[in-house]
Amino acid sequence: MRFEKLRVFFVLILLSTSFYSFQFFAIGTYGVKLSDILLIAFYGWLAWRVATRGITLSPLLHPITLLLFFPLLAVAFSVVTPIVSLGQGTQFLKTFSHFLFYYGFFLCVVLLDPRASFATFFIRIFLIWGFLVSLYGVYQLPARVFDLPLGWLPVTNVSVFASRTPDPYKLTKTASQLSLQYSQFFRSTSLFSEPSVLGRMAATMLLFVLVPYIQKEKPFLPKGWSIAIGITLVLAIFASLSLTGVGGVIVLLVSIVLLEGLRRSRVLFGYLVAMVLVIVIAAKILTPIVQIDILDLYFQRISRILKIGTTPFTEHISGESTSTRLKGMKVSLEVWEEYPVVGIGAGHFYLSETAQREGFVFSSTMYTALLSETGVVGFTLFMAFLLGLFFAALQLYYHRKQWQDAELRRLAGVLPYLVILYLFFKLSSTVYVSLWVDLIFAFRMVMELVGRTGSVLSAPLLLRIPSLKTVFSSR
Repeated sequence: MRFEKLRVFFVLILLSTSFYSFQFFAIGTYGVKLSDILLIAFYGWLAWRVATRGITLSPLLHPITLLLFFPLLAVAFSVVTPIVSLGQGTQFLKTFSHFLFYYGFFLCVVLLDPRASFATFFIRIFLIWGFLVSLYGVYQLPARVFDLPLGWLPVTNVSVFASRTPDPYKLTKTASQLSLQYSQFFRSTSLFSEPSVLGRMAATMLLFVLVPYIQKEKPFLPKGWSIAIGITLVLAIFASLSLTGVGGVIVLLVSIVLLEGLRRSRVLFGYLVAMVLVIVIAAKILTPIVQIDILDLYFQRISRILKIGTTPFTEHISGESTSTRLKGMKVSLEVWEEYPVVGIGAGHFYLSETAQREGFVFSSTMYTALLSETGVVGFTLFMAFLLGLFFAALQLYYHRKQWQDAELRRLAGVLPYLVILYLFFKLSSTVYVSLWVDLIFAFRMVMELVGRTGSVLSAPLLLRIPSLKTVFSSR
């Protein structure tokens, strides 16, 4: 049975996560967002569909399907500490309900009609949306200097405020977008609450533009559109002054060399030259406008970050978060040492004495958040889930050469890069309870490719891992 409306909900809900900074109303310290409203509508439609027409499930019976339930087990096992040690069973039920609210959508997207084709459709929509969001981010540079309309957006989601104060109950109704200024230069944020989110999104979109060209596959959008989107994405990363975005581009380029081989990756040189030219021209145009050399700001920021741990900061850098993230990681590890097996409990990090003493509400990365909140048990389960996804993506990547369908080859070609970027970006993002945009899409692509091609995925240990010989091959 086809679920055409499932595709519509899938696209709308994932795109609506770009509006995370804005709420319709608040329930306590939780801001109800557009994605929440759409999720409620989705569950309402699904219930109506089951009640009136029924659903004939055709799940994909494949060992990789078992991995889907590992995150559920990871969060469920962390209930022990809240109930036994903290007496916070009510809080855990709230967190677990929140998790299930999103996790249910994840299962539906992945399992309902896994053989249906809509990954390519979503990538095209996502590219156009990423272009518009990035274009707005580029506009914010002159808009914030000259006080033009929509240069700044008020952040109304109380959940964002809660992450900025040790006491999540001391909230205001609005706040400004975070990390807006570095010296005299106002960093772009686009629709998001902070620049790094714009950098992550632009770097992720860039892979869908760049990788098909490297693999000599047909681009997802016409050539003219692809060039315009690629230039805008590079400018958005530049305008956000996001080392997360720059790091994502570097990880993407290194991954291309490792997977595609050095000879095929030589075509990257032309794209690198084009990127550098775009950045240099933009810097020359913007320097007199913002009255500061933005390229020099990048070098300053990188050099200061490299000194963390050896030389203390002697100059305050507005918006610099690296030292804070490192401290947050240290605090998370200290919390984990107190509850090493099953963690302090999902959503309970801010209740630990260590976190309250140091003034942290959340951990600094997804990995340390998993350790501190779900312990070794949850961390192991969740990492098995992520690594299983990664190995599945790699195997489909290698299988694609046997397929005649150009669309499926193109999807399998970009899949491992999407997973690699996800794993990298989670070094600076804490979300594992809420909606996982890239993760949902990546797992959906795996299930769709397996369902449509009948590929048999082997155990991860039997996978042919790329070697140095692969890197220097002439594939």
